[in-house]
Amino acid sequence: MCQATYELNRDNHINGGFMFDAAETYNETTPTISLTRHFAGGGALDSGILYATISEGYLHGAFNDELNPHNGVDFSVDGRAIVESLVTYGPEFLTNYEMGFKATMADGNVRLSTAIFYMDYSDKQEAIQVDNSDGQLGPDPNLEYTQNAANVDITGIELELRTSPWSGGFLSLDVGMLDTEYADFQYIDIRDGTLLTPALNQLANRTPDWTVTATLEHAFQLGNGGILTPQVVAYAQDDMEWWRGGDVAPGEVSRDCHQDSFTKWRGRLTYEPAARNWMAALYGYNITDEEILFRCQEIRSGAVGRWYEAPSQWGAEFTMRFGG
Repeated sequence: MCQATYELNRDNHINGGFMFDAAETYNETTPTISLTRHFAGGGALDSGILYATISEGYLHGAFNDELNPHNGVDFSVDGRAIVESLVTYGPEFLTNYEMGFKATMADGNVRLSTAIFYMDYSDKQEAIQVDNSDGQLGPDPNLEYTQNAANVDITGIELELRTSPWSGGFLSLDVGMLDTEYADFQYIDIRDGTLLTPALNQLANRTPDWTVTATLEHAFQLGNGGILTPQVVAYAQDDMEWWRGGDVAPGEVSRDCHQDSFTKWRGRLTYEPAARNWMAALYGYNITDEEILFRCQEIRSGAVGRWYEAPSQWGAEFTMRFGG
């Protein structure tokens, strides 16, 4: 107590000590080229277009604020240089090739939109998790930082259909198919600077291979002039992995972060009087009370965190309209 050692002073905190400053500037030109062919109406076709697009985009880089080569850890000269090189990560780039067809048919009762696309990701920003239980990299037992580690190929097909197949009826259908493949994935080991490639079973895809959304409703004209409209919506998707630990063998699903395929339902019943000056509705979301992960990942101290979408919800809504 009588021979205090002052850990925080100008020399070890500012002059080459604890603080670490970094700055970066990012600039990128992202062009788009699109060709469109319009079709005049004829037969069942009211109008339509065929298009092809090539577009580029990028997401700027940033800083790994958990990394500090001057955080008091006894780094070697080479170790400090490795950490300094990882404090900043660069932009990721995307080139999208897309072709599609859109049409209105059957006197406006059918609207169709289709597309097929291929996305080429390069220098994709990936979160790298490090076991730091030995405290070599600071006080946190688990460390996460971002690197431009991967190149990814994404292929997809989308279909949207809106139709009124009968008087007062409405039907919509949205279908999406998606295939995501890592072309390569290599990141720098923060401890010794070597290049590492994760096992295929450890890559976090977080996207289902297919999704389907269907809506069906009908407006019933009542004798008093009011309109009663029931609506049912179903959403279904394939299974997916939120995160896969290193103890999961290829071809197996993780014990903690696997989401099975599921179907989620919602419903709504709406009434409007003849005057249309008010509206009342009853509704329900996730009415079959499905248990659905919307986030799952390894968190600090080796635990796994699981977050779920809202359970079954029911409600009522009333709207009054004033004026003309």
